[in-house]
Amino acid sequence: GAVSVAGRTTLGADSVVTSTANGTVRFSGTVEGNGSESLVVNTGGSTVFGGQVSNVTSLATDAGGTTTLSGHVTTLGDQSYGDQVLLANAVTLAGVNGSLVTVDGGEGNSLTLNFSDTATVGAGGLVGNRGSFESLGQTVLNGTVQSNGSQTYAGLRLAGATVLTAGPVGGVLVQGKVDGGSALTVDTAAATVFQSAIGSTTPLASLTTDAAGSVTLTGDVTTTGNQTYGETLNLAAAVVLTGDVGNFPGVQANGNDLTLNFSSGISLQNLNGVRDLLVEGDASLEGLIVATGSQNYAANVTLTNATTIQANVASIAGTITGNNNDLTLNIATTVTIDGDATLANLANLTVLGAADLDASIQTSGVQNFAGPVTLLGSTDLTGLSGLFTGGIAGNAKALTLNYSQTTTIDGTSVFSNIGDFSVVGDANLNATIQTTGLQSYGGVTTL
Repeated sequence: GAVSVAGRTTLGADSVVTSTANGTVRFSGTVEGNGSESLVVNTGGSTVFGGQVSNVTSLATDAGGTTTLSGHVTTLGDQSYGDQVLLANAVTLAGVNGSLVTVDGGEGNSLTLNFSDTATVGAGGLVGNRGSFESLGQTVLNGTVQSNGSQTYAGLRLAGATVLTAGPVGGVLVQGKVDGGSALTVDTAAATVFQSAIGSTTPLASLTTDAAGSVTLTGDVTTTGNQTYGETLNLAAAVVLTGDVGNFPGVQANGNDLTLNFSSGISLQNLNGVRDLLVEGDASLEGLIVATGSQNYAANVTLTNATTIQANVASIAGTITGNNNDLTLNIATTVTIDGDATLANLANLTVLGAADLDASIQTSGVQNFAGPVTLLGSTDLTGLSGLFTGGIAGNAKALTLNYSQTTTIDGTSVFSNIGDFSVVGDANLNATIQTTGLQSYGGVTTL
């Protein structure tokens, strides 16, 4: 039947309290040990601690029923709660190792875990804490952690798919490393902050953050699957992000380097404040992509909307597919489009600085080269019309201009040391053109 102790309980030896009829086991006052006693409670009904539990070696409850905590619990060793824990007040659990299956925080009660070794939370269940949740040691998660307030973790290890859901005035702060081969989802309208590496020892299956709030990274992130950042990504240090697919709706880099290494593709929109950007895999771009240093694209680029790439130095080694969107290259020194690179299906192309070309460039609109162009190999330019005001240094390489309207070569521009030069359409010329090979004009030429 039921077991009830009205006042203070002092343990003189290891104690096991059992109700075989699923009755209530109630300790109305404090429970104290002398530093060498353990307490085990077994009941399929309710276990109620009305006060603090302190100075016991360990505390354990079985898998049936519930355990209600009204005060702090401090053990010299481990704590294991096999049933649902109900918080009647804000509670701190302190010891060596802690294990909780599921917690209900009541009306705004907070939970703090202060275990020197490891706190294991969730085990596939739910931590429905309605106040804040804080774990001061290493935490193992396998389930969902919910709070109306903030969530703070000294470090995380994922034992299964984990979802962290915090309220709009809370936020999620992870101070140490995050590891484990499972998926992690963070859902909060406030700030999400990771202050160390993610997946550095054991890569995560995936990392997902929601569309509201912001997320800040201080260390590298490694996943075997996707990384999806639903909100603005802030960088507090230089980071390398590695995975299968990466989705970035907005990045504020704050003067730090960013490396994106995703084997199956990257979606990047509106990046600002990066120093050096390195994109290792295929990338989809749109918006303003700004770097104070360099931008290097080692694979193919696809435009999903009008895009401006602004940097001190830029290199594009793969194909750029425009999907009939505008591309502006605003490079302070020189943009290099070389190797087997092809720029295809662009709307309008504007190159504001110097350009090194060894590629085929195709647009449905205008190509405007405002700075000097140097040919690194045979180059074919195809589009509606072309404008060259900075001249072309040919390096004895062939150049073909194939515009449906008029090619304009004017101002003080000089085409020098070109190999074979071919203009397929009409041309307006007000410049010096020098070739080592043939010059061919297929349309009407106006001087």
